[in-house]
Amino acid sequence: VDVEAMIREDMRNVSMIRAEVKYIIESVPKAKQRTALKLHYIAFMSWESVADTMGITTQAVHGLHKRALEELNI
Repeated sequence: VDVEAMIREDMRNVSMIRAEVKYIIESVPKAKQRTALKLHYIAFMSWESVADTMGITTQAVHGLHKRALEELNI
């Protein structure tokens, strides 16, 4: 088993998934919702950190997330 080849393949897959996630996030029409999604799903920040960064409450971030997913029909 070529472990390095497996790792390279996994990295390619992760890269493709990350690009797809970015593409989907960019389709969200509202900037605040996009920002919350990018910080969480691309920058891997916790929801609490997203809230702090955006200067809003964690509850507000969860609301942005929920509405963004509704916009995407997810």
